Amino acid sequence: MTLTDTQIFEAGSRLISPLDTTKVNPIGVDLTTRRFLDFSNGEHAFFQLSAGESVFVEPLEKIALPENLCARIVIRNRWLRKGLTVSAPVYQPGHNTRPRFMLTNNSPTPTDTLSIGDSFASIQFEQLAGDVSNPYDGQYQDEV
Repeated sequence: MTLTDTQIFEAGSRLISPLDTTKVNPIGVDLTTRRFLDFSNGEHAFFQLSAGESVFVEPLEKIALPENLCARIVIRNRWLRKGLTVSAPVYQPGHNTRPRFMLTNNSPTPTDTLSIGDSFASIQFEQLAGDVSNPYDGQYQDEV
């Protein structure tokens, strides 16, 4: 079951912080770009994607998933219509991190300049049937 806006508001900053209430949508939270990272870990405040090019996006928000929730990142419709797609892992129960995703330009033309503060994707939280017995404790735990 996907959490609703009401449930996200109730969980508040225990789940995602900072929680900008204007970014909460009916089934998720729009993520705010903090920085762009190229494949050599170069950091950028602005980025323009050529056709077929990708860049990692690190949002401002951090997540702290309890043992009965996972999270998925999905592209916002306005960017999908411009030919962009998002690739991201499923964030496992117990994961405490700043989530990252890859943004790819699948259109035949370069993008306009992409900037810090833009919201390319939303994060959605899914309620599990119960707590997991082995919450995430991997390499990317506490990567903030």
